[in-house]
Amino acid sequence: MTHAEAMDIDEARARERQEALADFWETLKRLPAYARLVATIARDERVPWSARAMLLFGGAYLVSPLDLVPGIIPVAGQLDDLYVVLAALKQALRMTPDEVATEYLERYELDTEVIDGDLAAIRTLVRVGVVHGARWSMRQVDRAGRWVGDMVARARSER
Repeated sequence: MTHAEAMDIDEARARERQEALADFWETLKRLPAYARLVATIARDERVPWSARAMLLFGGAYLVSPLDLVPGIIPVAGQLDDLYVVLAALKQALRMTPDEVATEYLERYELDTEVIDGDLAAIRTLVRVGVVHGARWSMRQVDRAGRWVGDMVARARSER
């Protein structure tokens, strides 16, 4: 691989990270609307108990100390919470009569495609973050290996 090709790959990866972050920031901007939507649906008598139970599950996961990714892990610990809450909201909307779901989605300027897009943004951010983190880790291991190799070579030459 030429230096120019490597630079193109690095630029493409940087663009991918920037796009993933930009999409995720748009998701974060919608959090107040999502919170109001959840609160409104949970109080509406027209919403079946099963849909409310789904919202309760999402809220319980949010505050539970038992997570798939512990909350003490920065960013990743919060991403899984957000993903589960949005997935629970999406499922609750499926269980809600169409006219009620449409009424609330329109009120908060949301729709199921937006929710799907936000779930996809979270998945993309996690994928990009894991790949970037793995590459960074491998570079650190490579650097450490070189350092150890240099130290061993120096020790042998000093004998």
